[in-house]
Amino acid sequence: MPEQAESTLDLDRPENQWMIRREWWAERISWLAIAAILLTALIGLLGPGPLTSRERESSDGRLKVEYYAVPRYSAPAELRIAFETRGSAAEFVELAISQSILDEIKLESITPAPVESKLGQQRVIHRFRTADIGDSGHVVYRFEHESFGPLSGEITLLPDSEIQLSQFVVP
Repeated sequence: MPEQAESTLDLDRPENQWMIRREWWAERISWLAIAAILLTALIGLLGPGPLTSRERESSDGRLKVEYYAVPRYSAPAELRIAFETRGSAAEFVELAISQSILDEIKLESITPAPVESKLGQQRVIHRFRTADIGDSGHVVYRFEHESFGPLSGEITLLPDSEIQLSQFVVP
């Protein structure tokens, strides 16, 4: 027993104080790192959250897209697209999504379902019946990201309302 008492008393000696200070600093730095990670997760910098929510609008105001700038790999995600259909005499509305976006995602559903989908120049064009969309002009794409890293592309309300999207998919 006396050996243990001596060994703990050794830690209180002045020549061992540097080790105690080093442990104290390591503990404080670790607490700060944990707090920083938790804070960034809470505000959404490590995935969907209030700071990563984006809303883009085309220059003519006809097209609006809501999405997350920092989604997670293989997690469910949504792309909400809104546009005006009031006053439009056209029977169909066409949305085009660039191939660069579609190559990196696994599309699960489109609500409402398009009447027709066709390939265009480096994009896929989805045709929707105006009667199915209604006056609100809301289309929701549900998907999962199949890769991580930067992702960018365009969404176009044909013929000429375009929005550039950019995301960074985290693992």
